[in-house]
Amino acid sequence: MKIPFLSLLLCVLVPPVWLSPAPAWSAGASKASIPTKSAPAAQSAMFGMWATHSLDEKGGTTCYMSLRPIKPAPWKVKGKRRGSTYVMITHRPVEGSLNVVSVTAGYTFKSGSEAIIQFDSKKDMRLFTEGDTAWTRDSAADRDLAKLVRTSKTMTIKGHSIHGDILSDSYDLTGAMAAWKSISKRCGVKE
Repeated sequence: MKIPFLSLLLCVLVPPVWLSPAPAWSAGASKASIPTKSAPAAQSAMFGMWATHSLDEKGGTTCYMSLRPIKPAPWKVKGKRRGSTYVMITHRPVEGSLNVVSVTAGYTFKSGSEAIIQFDSKKDMRLFTEGDTAWTRDSAADRDLAKLVRTSKTMTIKGHSIHGDILSDSYDLTGAMAAWKSISKRCGVKE
């Protein structure tokens, strides 16, 4: 079976979640909402630039979709490299955790700051931050944010780094609806 070059490339470019630092969680999610290092996730398919993954763990399956920015903000901190930058939507039905949206910025957010997500230059949502990751405050906001991701064309995420920079990453959301349907089907999630 041939693997398309883009799929193979994204297997390398989109890091598995277990390589990221351990994040804090929103009120609507638990640490179990994101796959752990216990077993590698299998990449299922590509939809636009979205990669879909599933992970069979004790008690159930975790499914997630991940996307890297098409235009990451330039990094201007001398002597430091910016880490991996990506957005994920995760389903973990066994925990009752669906549509959990997380943003890994690749830099440490300024303490107490919020990340701002703008869709199609119109609708904004604010996420709380801790370390290098941003989340919504509850499961209702996750559901709303996941819907905006699925129904919008573009997304820009702005955040304040601990170095004083304001960074803005741009994402092309093409394929989000198909990716979401794929992970939802794999995990038995209905809208």
